[in-house]
Amino acid sequence: MENLLLFVPILLFPLVWVFTVWLIALLGWSRLARRYALRGSFHGHVRSFQSGIIGGFSRYNGVLVIGWGEQGLFLHVFFLFRINHPPLLIPWGEIQEAICDTYWFTKRLRLRMHAPDAPMLTLFGAVAERVLDTYMRETGR
Repeated sequence: MENLLLFVPILLFPLVWVFTVWLIALLGWSRLARRYALRGSFHGHVRSFQSGIIGGFSRYNGVLVIGWGEQGLFLHVFFLFRINHPPLLIPWGEIQEAICDTYWFTKRLRLRMHAPDAPMLTLFGAVAERVLDTYMRETGR
């Protein structure tokens, strides 16, 4: 019986992990995925292990894959977090507002989409600057 109790945490951890990742996606990523799920493949610049925030609750610290190119803004997550997180492609024309400022000595880019139900997307660091530069070049803003 004691040996069986040792397996409870081993069996319980994956269930808690799956539920937690699913819940995080439900709070922001899935709302973007309804409209911007990637169909096909993305071609452009890609950086892994990036950080960002979707909405106010879903924080992705070092697990985002962020890409930018002519097609738009590409978002994906590290493979351990892919439950309910399909890859996203947000066309540049779907971004209504891009606000760039400094937050705790780091560049911060906040993106608001045209879709009223789409949560705000926040990116940080050098990748935020590159995304902003590409957005401005592609949209002429």
